Amino acid sequence: MTPAEAGPGFRRVVLALDSGADYRAALGEAIRLAAALHAELTALLVEDAGLLGAARHAFVHRYAPMRARWEPFGESEVESAFRTLADRVRAAVAEAAGRDHIAWSFTVVRGQAEAAALSAAQDADLVVLGAGQDALLAGLRPPSLARLGKRARERSVLYVRPRAPAAGRLTVAYDGAPGADRALAVAARLGPPRDLTVALTGPDADAADALETRARAVLGEAAAGAQFVPLPKARAADLCGLSARVGARALVIGADNALLRSAAARKRLDEVDCRVLVVR
Repeated sequence: MTPAEAGPGFRRVVLALDSGADYRAALGEAIRLAAALHAELTALLVEDAGLLGAARHAFVHRYAPMRARWEPFGESEVESAFRTLADRVRAAVAEAAGRDHIAWSFTVVRGQAEAAALSAAQDADLVVLGAGQDALLAGLRPPSLARLGKRARERSVLYVRPRAPAAGRLTVAYDGAPGADRALAVAARLGPPRDLTVALTGPDADAADALETRARAVLGEAAAGAQFVPLPKARAADLCGLSARVGARALVIGADNALLRSAAARKRLDEVDCRVLVVR
């Protein structure tokens, strides 16, 4: 067993979907993670309390693109849409989890998806946030590090992007901090070593050799297949650029990485097309 294989584990994968989410990509990702990490799956469907409140006002309308006009909608219509979606998502979770023999549960809560997921998750859980496509308002709202602010560092969270490729490499931001060791160990469990690109993000070029030595120790035998790229003084834009160049399906970063303390950096990471996995 390599050090990476003996690294941090996750007890549950907590999948959070908003009340009108196009849930298929996020569910597929959560199932793959639960299988790879030997974890249970907890699916949360979060009904948008704000949308329900808006439906109580007669002056609130929605745009119907098929009819190219604004139309009123009521509370009963929203409640009906919530129930229909819950039945559909529950059935999809049951089918997908059963196919891969994954223990699962399904819960409907009311509130805001990101906040509900972080509240439900514990330190040993991995949260999956899926992009929402609201069934009533047709508004796409990808999960956001910037919107979560400091809370983005409180849990291990995978931010699923609607345009993220299903296959490709994993880019790991490695600065030598404890969180970087955990991020690297988790990434090593999610794909073969040949799919790992380790960005050595030290304070200067001279630190790259020491960082690579430490990263290789974390990976153990898996280090032989990994790619190591010096990226001193890396900004969020540099990590995004590297991920794009190697065709990464996900960027993995430790929750204690200094970049996540910057609102501007979190906003830039929101713009990358690949998934972003923050490991606490």
